[in-house]
Amino acid sequence: MLWIFDDGGRKAAGFRRRYGIGDCVPRSIAIAAQLPYRQVHEEIEQLAMMEERRGRRCPPDRGVNAFVAKRYLEILGWRFHLTNRAVLSEVHIPKGRLVAAIPRHFCAVIDHVVHDVDEPSARPARVRGYFAPIPLHP
Repeated sequence: MLWIFDDGGRKAAGFRRRYGIGDCVPRSIAIAAQLPYRQVHEEIEQLAMMEERRGRRCPPDRGVNAFVAKRYLEILGWRFHLTNRAVLSEVHIPKGRLVAAIPRHFCAVIDHVVHDVDEPSARPARVRGYFAPIPLHP
């Protein structure tokens, strides 16, 4: 798949730490959902603090727990679609604005183009599934 460098607005929001440090969940959601990075980061942080009280530690900059990521996307009106660990390619995921769940990583995919701070490796990534907005029917 093609790749475009995209930090999701992290640097513009005033975050100074380097990229690729575990903020893939807020970054990919900000990109795919077209939301401000700071807003997504703060809302995930609030949700993560509630989970931390239940024993799940997951700060937004150090790897968000998959449960928290899924819960936040559900709040936004997105649904998970299982791909049975298919290869990240145009064949296995539809066009549109998506958040792909790769083992130990989330990335935004827009119309079959990966938007992330790291270029996908030469080794094909296995996608557990992807999140997509639930379509609104009139």
